[in-house]
Amino acid sequence: MRRIAFIAAILILVNFSVSNSQNRFSEIWINGGFGLSIPEMYTIDVLGEEHWEGIQGSKSYEGTFGLIIGMGVKLFEVKEGVYFVPSINYQHLVPGEHLIYYLDYENEKYIEYDYRIKNTLQDLSINGDFYFQVPGRERNLYFGVGVGIHNVTFKQEFSFDPEPWQSQERIPGLPGIKPLDESPANNLIDESETKVGLNLMAKVKLVGDLFLEGRIELIPGFPQFRISASYPLWKRKKF
Repeated sequence: MRRIAFIAAILILVNFSVSNSQNRFSEIWINGGFGLSIPEMYTIDVLGEEHWEGIQGSKSYEGTFGLIIGMGVKLFEVKEGVYFVPSINYQHLVPGEHLIYYLDYENEKYIEYDYRIKNTLQDLSINGDFYFQVPGRERNLYFGVGVGIHNVTFKQEFSFDPEPWQSQERIPGLPGIKPLDESPANNLIDESETKVGLNLMAKVKLVGDLFLEGRIELIPGFPQFRISASYPLWKRKKF
């Protein structure tokens, strides 16, 4: 309900701005860069300091880098130095494969426990942002605020060698994970969902039409920082 009210408030603000705006649809640009996301991810903890007593799952925030590509449209100017930009961005994060290796000495021989977590993390977002130019500066500088709707793909696939169910039927902290000999078997946690976040931006002109932008996206369970360069593909000619 809060998300609906939040989005409704943004739409009302956009509608009000459009009714008082000038110079609509004046620029299209592309952007590319990288981002640092801090998703809350699952990991595996081995129980027992000297002898293997099983495993359990836990969640913690982990930093992971990704590549970004996107496109934005300078849709309209509310007034000089203030404009609204809808944009779409795709970010492919590379948390990769996480290996948990444990060597236990028991009954005069070593037993190896090899657990792997294959992570898939992607973010496709649609944003609506307002930019405000800082007046009286030789180099163009903008600050911005907006809202983003993020379609987050978040999957973690587990593999166990040997399987841990010899001593425990389930793994605490890993919801839905079931042994391969159980029907239906499951070794995947899929928490993909749509999230709504708040955007805070700063944008500075480097040279010509090339801009550098840093943005913080405050998303529940998925905060991230992005830095990217943008360049116009098309600009409306001024007469």
